[in-house]
Amino acid sequence: MKKWWMLTKALVRGSDAFGTGARKKKGRITLVSKGLDGTKRIFLAVLAVAYVSVVFGIQGWALAEQFLLMGFKGNNPGADPVLLAALRSGIGQLYLPGFFLLLGMGFIYSAGIFYFAEDLDTLLALPLKPATIVAAKISNLYIFSIIIPAALTMPGVIVLGYRLAMPPLYYFYAVLLLLFGSVIPMCLDAIVILLMMRVSVFTKSKDRFMIITQILMFVGIFAFIISNASVNNNMGQPTQVPPSNVRYVVPLSDKAIEAMTLPNDPFSPLKMLSLIVLALISVALLVALSSRIYLRAARESRSRGQVHKPMTGKEWKKLQKTSSDFGNMVLREFKSLLRSPVYVFNILIFPLIMVVVLVGSMLFAFMGQGGNIAAIRAEFSQLFSPEGLKNTLPYVLVGLCAGIAFLSSTNYCMTTAISREGKEVGYLKSWPLKISTVFASKLAIGELISLVSWLPVIFLIYVLVPLNIYFHLTVTILLLFLPATVNVTSLLIDLRRPILGWTSEQSLVKQNMNVLKSMLLAAVQGGILVGVSLLALSLGAGIAIITVILAAGSILLFALSVSLLTTMGKRYYLERVY
Repeated sequence: MKKWWMLTKALVRGSDAFGTGARKKKGRITLVSKGLDGTKRIFLAVLAVAYVSVVFGIQGWALAEQFLLMGFKGNNPGADPVLLAALRSGIGQLYLPGFFLLLGMGFIYSAGIFYFAEDLDTLLALPLKPATIVAAKISNLYIFSIIIPAALTMPGVIVLGYRLAMPPLYYFYAVLLLLFGSVIPMCLDAIVILLMMRVSVFTKSKDRFMIITQILMFVGIFAFIISNASVNNNMGQPTQVPPSNVRYVVPLSDKAIEAMTLPNDPFSPLKMLSLIVLALISVALLVALSSRIYLRAARESRSRGQVHKPMTGKEWKKLQKTSSDFGNMVLREFKSLLRSPVYVFNILIFPLIMVVVLVGSMLFAFMGQGGNIAAIRAEFSQLFSPEGLKNTLPYVLVGLCAGIAFLSSTNYCMTTAISREGKEVGYLKSWPLKISTVFASKLAIGELISLVSWLPVIFLIYVLVPLNIYFHLTVTILLLFLPATVNVTSLLIDLRRPILGWTSEQSLVKQNMNVLKSMLLAAVQGGILVGVSLLALSLGAGIAIITVILAAGSILLFALSVSLLTTMGKRYYLERVY
C-alpha cells in the first residue's frame, strides 16, 4: 500500500524521480516574476476553479429560481410528482456536460497514461510488483478523470441544493454519483485503449496511433450513447417531463438521481448501490485486463513518433515569387498545419469536443422529445415569457457569455501562431511583408477554426429556439466577437513569449504554457462582462440593459484587443521573435 501511494503521487505530480534527470536549481519565482513555477500554477488553478464554479454555479442558481417560483419545497420534494420529475431532469442536465466530456477525454487520458508514458522500463526496474504499477496507473487515470466532471457539475448541484434547502443526504448522494459515475466512462475508455495497444504495432508510429485514438473517441462517444439509448424503453415515447439524457452516458445514473431527489426514501440506498456495483464491476474488468494486457502491450509498442520539420527554404523561395501576400500567407498557414496530421488533431481536438458537447446536448433534447421540434421550441419559449425575461433569461445569457469566453480559449491554433514557426522563424521575418499582413493571415486561420466550432451551435439555436430579439441578437454577437477577441489576445500572448526551440509539434502544443495564459485571460474577459451584468442585475436592471452590456461589451473588448495587437503586438514581433 505504501509503495502504491508513493508511486501514485510521483506519477500524478510528473516527478523526475524515475530516471529523467535532475532539474537545475533556479532562483525563487514569485507571482510577479518571469516563469511558471508551483506558486503560479496554484494561483492559476485557484482562479480557474473559482471561475468555473461561478459559471456553472449560475446554472444551478437559475434552475433553483425556476423551482422556487413554481412552489417547490426541499423538505418535501415528493409532494408534486411533476415538479419532482422536472427536478430530476434538471439535475441530470447539470451532470451531463461533465460526464459527456469525460467520455471523450478519457480516451486521451488513457492513451497518455498507458500508451505514451515512457516510464515503464524504469518502473519495472524498481522493487515493485507489476500489480502495484498497474494500480498506480489506474489511480493516476482516475484522479485526472474526476477533475472535469467535478469542475463542471458540482458547483451547480451544490448551489441548486442550497437554494432548494435539500437535506444533507442530497449532497452525500451527489458526491457518490460524481465519484462512482465518473468511473464507468473512464473504465470504458481505458479498456478500449488497452485493447488497441495489442494491435498498435500495425500503426508503425505513435503519431498515427494518436490520430486513430482521437477518431475513435468521437466514434465511441456516439456509439456508446446510441447503444444505451436504443435499449431504453422511453425512447420515442416522450412524457410530460422527459428524463435527462445523462442515463445514456452513465448507465444507472438516473437511478442515482432519483436517490438524490428523495434521499429519505427507503429504496434510495439500493438505487445508489446499483450504480456503485456497476462502477466496481467496471473497475474489476479494467484491473483484470490491465494485469494481462498492459505490461506485454507496452513493451511491444515502442515505436516513437515522427518529428515534423518547419517549412523548408525551398518552399519559402517559391512563396516569395508570388504576388498576393495575404492570400499566399493564408495558403501557407494551411500548408503549415497540414504537414502534420497529429498537429492538426491537437489543435482541433478541443474545438471538436466543444462542438460535440454543445451540439450533442441539443440533439439529446431533440431525442428526448421524440424528434418533435415543436415541443422543444415550446420548452424554450418559456424563457421568453414575462416571468422568464425577468428572472431566467438574464442568467442564461450571463452563463452563455462565460462559457463562450472560456471555451474559445481552447483554440490552440492561436496560442501557437508564432511558436509553430520554430527555429526557422527567420524566414518569416526576412520576407518583405507588412506585419499587419502576417497577423491577419494567422488570425484568418484562427477565426476559421472558431467559426467551424460555433456555426453549428448558431444554426441549432436558430432552429430549436423561437426567435427573440434579446436572445438571438445577443448570442450571435457574443459568438462572433468573444471568440475573435480571445483569438487576438492569444496571438498577443504568443508574440510576447514565443516557444521556438521545440523538436516535436505535438510537444509544442502540449507543453506550451501560453495555452494556460490564454485560458486565464479569456476567463478575465468573460469575467468582466459577467461581473458587470451581475452587478446590473443586483441593481434591478432588466433584460434590455443586460443585452446591451453583453453585446456592446464584447464589441468593445474586441476593439481594445485589436488596438493592443497593432501597438504592443508589432513591438513584440520586432523585439522578441527571432
